[in-house]
Amino acid sequence: MEIRATRSVLSGNAIRAILNHNNVWMAVSENDLPDENSDFNIEGTGNMEEEDLYARLPYLKGKLNIENGTLIYVDEKTGQININKAHRFFGISTAEQARATNQAAVKISILKYLYTRSQYTGLLIFIISFLIFLGHAVLWVFYFYAFRIFYTHLLTLFRDRNLFMTGDLNPGIVIHTYPTRIAVLSNLSRGRGNYPVIKIKKVELPLKYRKPGTRIPVACGFNNLNDQPYWDYLDPLPIPSSVTNSKIVEEKIKHISSYDWIKLQKELKNLPAAKIPGYYPIEKDTSSWKKVENPKFN
Repeated sequence: MEIRATRSVLSGNAIRAILNHNNVWMAVSENDLPDENSDFNIEGTGNMEEEDLYARLPYLKGKLNIENGTLIYVDEKTGQININKAHRFFGISTAEQARATNQAAVKISILKYLYTRSQYTGLLIFIISFLIFLGHAVLWVFYFYAFRIFYTHLLTLFRDRNLFMTGDLNPGIVIHTYPTRIAVLSNLSRGRGNYPVIKIKKVELPLKYRKPGTRIPVACGFNNLNDQPYWDYLDPLPIPSSVTNSKIVEEKIKHISSYDWIKLQKELKNLPAAKIPGYYPIEKDTSSWKKVENPKFN
């Protein structure tokens, strides 16, 4: 097994990530992490002994026999090691090099996902059916609009399916019912800087999870619609809405560090009483937000 490391790692800096690229393991530090538009670069790296790697990260011993494309991320705050496998995408998705630090890795039940989101699914079926009726009774061009809507939402469903597998696993808590809203803790860093945020989002959940204070693990997708140093679009997808086995939800809750659950509960107390859907940057005085005068989100 070949292991390579960047100069900063070989000089003693902490290992933040290890990537299996063409059967070569590459260990990188915080400063070596690529952004979402680039990939890990093996150039400028040196050989690292297997024993040296295990001395720094004993948990990895015997666990490096995993497939090409796997990313192992080391959380600097908790020391937690997250093994993020490569997945096969359906439809049109984000670039494969944009990798989560703690992958949700959930295979969803599409029927459960559509059933839980009954309002969305019912409205979509009604609109498509009505357009098909108009195409039959009035003008054929309505068939085109029906197909366009169906195709667009099919791609959206594929995108959500991909995010449940490759999205970042983050903590969420139910803060309101009727309508159901969750508060999600995440970090909008694009590989550089620290941009912690809480997003409030209206969601549809199975009945057993619609209680204030209930913990909800979510798979988060990110995007950057304006040229800003942080992700300005965050899409949290609640895992309970997509799986038929509640044990998966319990397992994912345990995969989120206690540090993050405590931090979310603590920061919620500092938010306005009226927690309307939107973005709430936190730790403004101690994070990279202090360099951003008026944060803008989508």
